[in-house]
Amino acid sequence: MGHSVFEVVDPARDERTLPVDVGYPVDEENAVGELSLYDFISSLTGVHFELSFDDAQPSETLGFPLVVYSHGSGGPGIEAGTLMESLANHGFVVAAPKHLGDSQDTLGASEEDPGRNRPLDVFLVIDRLLERNLDPVDPLYLRINPNRIGVAGYSFGGWTATGMPSGHSEPGIGTNVPSDPRVRAIASVARGANYQSPDEELAAISFPLLLMGRMLDTGAPIDPNTTRPWDLTAGRPIYRADAMNANHGPSSLVVVP
Repeated sequence: MGHSVFEVVDPARDERTLPVDVGYPVDEENAVGELSLYDFISSLTGVHFELSFDDAQPSETLGFPLVVYSHGSGGPGIEAGTLMESLANHGFVVAAPKHLGDSQDTLGASEEDPGRNRPLDVFLVIDRLLERNLDPVDPLYLRINPNRIGVAGYSFGGWTATGMPSGHSEPGIGTNVPSDPRVRAIASVARGANYQSPDEELAAISFPLLLMGRMLDTGAPIDPNTTRPWDLTAGRPIYRADAMNANHGPSSLVVVP
């Protein structure tokens, strides 16, 4: 895949600025160049990936589906880098923002509630990528199909994903977050958050949904974090996978080889 990093800025939230890792398909002859280095812990260490090339020329094919990935609380933005590679190499554009104030190197740096900021961050990333999609001088010009957008996430990111189609109302954290009708599919891994979505928010999910939980997870137990959306959402098809002998720790992150 090709890999690049860009920033999105939200003037409506005091110029909130987020770095976003983007992966995208490349044609075989252009899969060359510098291997991508995914940074962890403020760039003190990192991992080179064997199938990811920095700023490689995007595939000549147009109209790929877009997946936005939301990391877990206190995690790095590219915690699922191998998943990004797999999706991009199977024909997806995938974007992973770092949620300021709730990421590995910014945890607690913001007093704003992540339950409000996270969905708005995903909104912002979709906005900017769709703008890039219509810019003739942008490398991603026409590479995204605006009618095929999904959101995936782990832990708090899994909660963020399920909140995108329903919107989110929690008076204690400020103005309601509206639903995003552009999102058409969700994949939620070890869904968890301190806030339990009301029944009506979960019932508002009306399109394909994948729920993955861990049987030994005490941080985000399957009941209620997986069972409630499984029972309440109207979306079809709906898939559920409960991983045995897996807990909530990062060592049991689900990735696609």
